[in-house]
Amino acid sequence: MRAHTAATSISPPLSVAKRAASGVAVAALVTSGLALGAGTAQAASFTLADAQNPDFGPNVTIFDSSMTASSIQTQMRAAATAMAGDANHWSSERKAFFFKPGNYGSVADPIQSEIGYYTTVAGLGQSPDSVTINGSLSVEQELHNTGPGDYCSSIGDRYDSPLCKSPGSLNNFWRGMSNLSIDPVPNQAFYDAGNAAQNHTNSVRWAVSQAAPLRRIHIKDDANAAQLLLIGQYYGYASGGFMASSKVDGEVYAAGQQQWYTRDSDIHSWNGSVWNMVFSGVNGGPADDYPDSAENPNAHDATNKYANYGNTPISRDAPFLTWDAATGYSVFVPDARTNAAGVQWTPTSAGAGVSRSLNDFVVFKPGNFTATAANSALAAGKHLLFTPGQYSVSEALNVTKPDTVILGLGLATLRPSNGNAVITVGDVSNVSLSGLMLEPTTNKSKMLVQVGPRGATVANAAKPTTLSDIFIRVGGAQYGSVETAIEINSPNTQIDNIWSWRADHGFNSGVGQGYQWSDNQADTGLRVNGANVTALGLFVEHYQKSQTVWNGENGRTIFYQNELPYEPATQAEFSDRGRDGYAAYKVDPSVANHELFGAGVYSYFRWVDNVWSETAISVPKKSTVKVRRVVTRWLNGCVSPTATSTNPNCTDGLGGGIRHLVNDQGGSANSGPGLGDAAKTKWMREYNSSTGDLTKPTLSLTGSAPGAALTQITAAASDGGGTPANQIHIDYKVGNSLWYPANGTVITPPNGENITVYVRAVDLAGNVSDFQTWTGTVNNPGNPGELDPGTPGGGNNGGGNNGGGNNGGGDNLPPGSGTDPKNPGQGTNPNGTLTIGTKLSAKIRVTPTKASGNKGWHRKAVTLAASGTLEAGKAGFLQIKVGSAAWRTYTGPAKVTTNGKKVVLQARVVSGTTVSPVDSATVKIDTKKPTKLKVKVLKKKKKGAKVLRLSATDKTSKIAKIQYKVNAKGKWKTFKKAKGIRVTAKLKKISIRAIDNAGNVSKAKKVKVKAKWRR
Repeated sequence: MRAHTAATSISPPLSVAKRAASGVAVAALVTSGLALGAGTAQAASFTLADAQNPDFGPNVTIFDSSMTASSIQTQMRAAATAMAGDANHWSSERKAFFFKPGNYGSVADPIQSEIGYYTTVAGLGQSPDSVTINGSLSVEQELHNTGPGDYCSSIGDRYDSPLCKSPGSLNNFWRGMSNLSIDPVPNQAFYDAGNAAQNHTNSVRWAVSQAAPLRRIHIKDDANAAQLLLIGQYYGYASGGFMASSKVDGEVYAAGQQQWYTRDSDIHSWNGSVWNMVFSGVNGGPADDYPDSAENPNAHDATNKYANYGNTPISRDAPFLTWDAATGYSVFVPDARTNAAGVQWTPTSAGAGVSRSLNDFVVFKPGNFTATAANSALAAGKHLLFTPGQYSVSEALNVTKPDTVILGLGLATLRPSNGNAVITVGDVSNVSLSGLMLEPTTNKSKMLVQVGPRGATVANAAKPTTLSDIFIRVGGAQYGSVETAIEINSPNTQIDNIWSWRADHGFNSGVGQGYQWSDNQADTGLRVNGANVTALGLFVEHYQKSQTVWNGENGRTIFYQNELPYEPATQAEFSDRGRDGYAAYKVDPSVANHELFGAGVYSYFRWVDNVWSETAISVPKKSTVKVRRVVTRWLNGCVSPTATSTNPNCTDGLGGGIRHLVNDQGGSANSGPGLGDAAKTKWMREYNSSTGDLTKPTLSLTGSAPGAALTQITAAASDGGGTPANQIHIDYKVGNSLWYPANGTVITPPNGENITVYVRAVDLAGNVSDFQTWTGTVNNPGNPGELDPGTPGGGNNGGGNNGGGNNGGGDNLPPGSGTDPKNPGQGTNPNGTLTIGTKLSAKIRVTPTKASGNKGWHRKAVTLAASGTLEAGKAGFLQIKVGSAAWRTYTGPAKVTTNGKKVVLQARVVSGTTVSPVDSATVKIDTKKPTKLKVKVLKKKKKGAKVLRLSATDKTSKIAKIQYKVNAKGKWKTFKKAKGIRVTAKLKKISIRAIDNAGNVSKAKKVKVKAKWRR
C-alpha cells in the first residue's frame, strides 16, 4: 500500500509501516488530505493498489478453479435473479464476476447461469482460452406478461405471437462478457425442442440489444457445430449489438436482430439478418449483399442485409484486467491494429500490447472516491480503476498525461454533481477510457466527456486515444440534461462501441408510456471536431437536434445505429430552420473527406402522426464524401394510450416518417393505409453525389453603408436546384470562429473593429454557395459577445445546429486557407499557424534546440513545428518537407525519426501559384543502437602478453566509445585501442557495450575468454 499526494510520495512512520506490512490498514493516512508543513498547501492524497492483494470491494467476485461448479453457479444465479426483469431495469446495483485462469465445470456438472442487468463476467487470463467454462453463460429474452409460464411453449404460433416476441430482448441493455471461452452445455429450460434452428445441445444464447458487448469470447467446438445465438427462445425482438475480437467455431445465428456489428473476429458462418448487419475484419463473415430500394422497390425483411466492409482500417481493443500468480493483477492495453482481420490473441497470449501493473492504479470504490484524489492521481501520471457502483463526481476528472487508463468494472456509473463534465482529456495522446456508464443530472452539463480541448493538435496514429464501451444515459434512472454528451477534439481518436442514449422510457415512464419533449433535454449525442477520427460501432439515439455532428476531416464511421426522438408533439418542436426534423448524422458542409458505412436510422413518433424528418443523413455533396449501405425504417406510429381512450392526433399508428436517406436522395420510409413492409423500409447501397441537384445556391449580403457602424447583416439566398428559400441554411463565422446559424436571414456578429464575417448558404442536396464576406466595424446594442473559437477541421455552435469547419490556419484568413486544394486529404493547418502579413513567409522551429549527444547528434526524434504568413485577401496554406519525402500540408507539430547526418527539414507557404522562400534547418538524428559488437584476440603479443581488441559498428553517428567489464564485475571501463585488454589467468569472461555519438547504448554482450588465449 503506497500513499501519495499530488506533490510528493509519503512514507509512513516505521511503526505504521510495520503494521501495514502485517496487514493493518493505514487508511487514516491515505483517505484524507495530509496537513503539510507551514507554508505548504494541503494536497489531496491517493492510495495506489497492491497488485498482489487489491481491494476490489464487495461488488466484485473472483472465482478460481479450486471452487466447485455448483458453488459458482449458485452465486451467479443468485445475482442473475436479483438483477433480472423489468423490476431491475433501473437498479442501482452493479456487479462484476471474474474467473482466474483454469477450467470450470464439466459436461456432467456444468455451470449454467443467466447474466442480468448491470453485470459483467470476464476471464483474468492473457487469452480467452486461459479460462474455459463448461456450460453456458447466457442472456435470455423477456416474455410479455402472458399468465402461465408455459403459455408460449403451448401455442402453435409462438414464433409469430407478439406476446412471445415482445418485449423480447429490446430492453436487454447494460451487461457484458469478455475474455473467456465457453464449451457449450446449455440449460434446456431455455430451449424449445420444436425449433430446429436453435441447437439446444451445443449453443450459447446472447439475446441482447445495445450496451451489452461481447469481447474476446471463444465459443468452442471441434466439430464446428456450436452456435452463438443472438436471438431469444421465441425469436423475440432485439436491437443489438456489438461483438469484437471473438471466435465462434460454429454458426452465429442472428435472425430477429434488427442490426448488429461484428469486428475483427473469426467465425465459421453467419445466418440471419433483418435490417442492417455490418462486418469489418471478420474471417468467415458473409459476403457483402445489401439491397437498394431504388433498384428493387419490393426489397423486404427476407432479403439479405449484409454490409461487409472488408478488413478494418484501424481498430483497437478495450483494455482488460488480468491476473497471474507471479505478478498479481494488471491491466492489459492492446495495441492498435491496421488493416485488421480476425482476432489478435492466440490460445496462450493476449497479442500485441502493454501490460500495466495494478501497482500503478488507484482502485476506487463508491465509499472511498473523491474527485480531488482522482485528479491528484491523474496529475501524478497514475491510472484509475472504478469498481462496480455509483459515483458522484464534483469536478471533471482531468487527464493531463499521455498513456493514461481509466477503466470501469461492472458498469461503474459516474454522475456530475455540479453541472460539470465527468471526464476531460488534455492535449495528449494514447489515453484509454473504457467500461464506464455516464449520466447527467438535472443540473445541466455542457458536456459529459471532452477528449482534447478545442484546437487540440497532439496525435499518435499508432497509439490513438480510445473510447471503448462508454455508455451515456440521459434520463431513465433519473432526470438529466446535457448539451452535448461527448465531444472529440483530439486527432486520431478511436471510438469502439459507444451507446449515447437519451432515454425513451424510464423509472417512472414505462416503455408504452414514454417521456414528453420537455423531459431530459439534450441536443447532441456526439460531436467530432478532430481530424482522422474513427468510430467503430456507434449507437446514438433520441437526442433532440442533430444527434451526431461531424466537423473534422477524414472521419470514418463503420456501423451507425440511431432512433429519432419519440416525443415531438408538433413539427415545430422538431424543426431545423425551416426543414422538417434534424438529420440524425450530419457532416459539416466544409468537410472535404468523410466515410460512413453501414448506417440505420429509425423513426417512431409516438404522440402525433404528422411529424417528419426530411433526411436521415446530411453530408456535403462531394465525391470524396462516401456514404454506403444505409437503411431507414418506420418502426411505429402514434397509437391511443389505452384500448378505452382515444388520441385525436393518432390515426391507428399511421403517418410520419423519414422522407430521404441521404440529403435529398432515397425514398420515404413511412406507413399508411395499405402500405406494407417495402414502404416502411428503404435501403441504399451507395449515395451518388454526381446525380440529382448539382446547382449550388446563390448568396448576397446587405450590410451598413461604407464607413458606418454595422448592427446586422441581412443575407439573401436562392437555389436553382429546387430547395425552397426558407429551407436554405445560412451560416456565418467571424474570423476563425465556429460556424453559427443565422437567425433566418439575419446575422448579428459580435462588436468590434475591422471584423470580417464569412457567410455561406447550404441547400437540401448538400450544395454549398460561394463564400460572401463583409468587413467593417460592428456596434450593436444587442452584442452577442465573443464567439467560440474554432478547432482544426471544424467546429460547431453549442446548440448543435449546422456546425462546421473553419478556414484553417488562423484568424481572419480568406476562405479556403489552410488546406491544399489539390490534396485536401492531407488535412488542415492548425489554428494560429498562419497569420496575415506583408508578404509570404514561412518559419520552422526544431525542438529540442540542444542536441542530446556529441557533435550535434540527436538520440531521439526531434519535433518540427512551422508557421507562416499570408498576404491580406489571398488564400494559402503551409507545407513541410522532411528529408527526401514529398511536400505535405502542415497539420501540427511533427515528430521526425529519419536517421541521417544531414536530415533537412523545410517549410513553405503556397498561395495560388506563388511560393514563399523556404525556411530550413539541418539536423543529425540517430535513433539506432550500435551493433556488431566483437571481441578479438590479437595474434601478436604486446609486451609479452596476449591482448584483446574490442570493436563495434554504428553506420550513422559512429562509435564514440566502447566500454567493458572484466568478469562482469565493477564499473564500466572505457576501452583504449592503443593499449588493448591484457589477457591474464584471472580473465574468464568479458562484458562489452558500445555508445555512439548520439548517446545510443548497445545491449551488453558477454564473451567467454577461451583458455588457449591465456598466458
